[in-house]
Amino acid sequence: MPPMNCPQCRQPLREGAQFCTNCGMRSIQMPAASAGSRGTPQNAPGEMASDDSSSSSTAATFIGGGNDGDPFVGRVLDAKYELLSRLGEGGMGLVYRARRVHIGDEVAVKLLHTKFATDEAAVERFRREARAAAQLHHPNVVTIHDYGEVGGRNPHTFIVMELVPGESLREVLKRVGRFTPERAIALIEGVCAGVGAAHRRHIVHRDIKPDNIIIIPSEVDGEPERAKVVDFGIAKLRDLAAADNNLTQTGSVVGTPYYMSPEQCRGDELDARSDVYSLGALLYEMLAGAPPFVAQTMTGIVAKHLTETPAPFAAALTVPPALEPVVLRTLAKDPN
Repeated sequence: MPPMNCPQCRQPLREGAQFCTNCGMRSIQMPAASAGSRGTPQNAPGEMASDDSSSSSTAATFIGGGNDGDPFVGRVLDAKYELLSRLGEGGMGLVYRARRVHIGDEVAVKLLHTKFATDEAAVERFRREARAAAQLHHPNVVTIHDYGEVGGRNPHTFIVMELVPGESLREVLKRVGRFTPERAIALIEGVCAGVGAAHRRHIVHRDIKPDNIIIIPSEVDGEPERAKVVDFGIAKLRDLAAADNNLTQTGSVVGTPYYMSPEQCRGDELDARSDVYSLGALLYEMLAGAPPFVAQTMTGIVAKHLTETPAPFAAALTVPPALEPVVLRTLAKDPN
């Protein structure tokens, strides 16, 4: 069999090599035993998945096959991140557990939906947002390690993040219903610390909700559980993509309605005060077991954010008297 060349830099590959020694690109010619040991199907020689083999060396590239019905599992992204399993899916994209092939540790890769990667102007603006978010280094913020773009026929934008051993606040609330005031305060303090660090860098989260808070259980008896905030800058891409498709105008809505500030409901320009409102809605739900405003439709929820005052906490919730006015102040209609 003639020697194979690297699909990216075209340099000859050593027989049996799993990676190109010149550029680090994953080789197609993996030994069957090695591929099988990771449960990754082996592609036919020369096969490229989800990209064009003629793409430039600066573009991210998928190589490999999928398993378990997921076309991305088993692929290597940009010659650096092997996607091992899907962790979740949301409106913005897919999240995978991945292995950094050159280091061996594990990370989380968020692969954004194609619709957020087809407008070059929107991607460029989001690239700046992601770069700013990557500068955030705080114990209560999930670290962003890398950012990249996949070219070819099916373009994607991806973000590589710290893999956090915990579960979302949404999952915890589903299981326990609501928190004691002591537990809610301890967790929201960590969330506020992380969001505050972002605000000091002029980064607005724009989508604070239970799904974007990771609760890390204590590893040692007596140590408190911790909270980390994820997806700084992600919501900006969603809003930019919607705006570029003429979906966001004054009076329209882009966001998660239960936690949106009145100014976000109106489609106004947002600043850090919008996050404060969302933090208040989050804390209200942690204490009461339900968001401050509930309705059958999105329009109904938005109307309540704009016009109604949240119901006082029931006495049975044992919310400290000093805490209730704090929560209600964060939920004021006027940002000032």
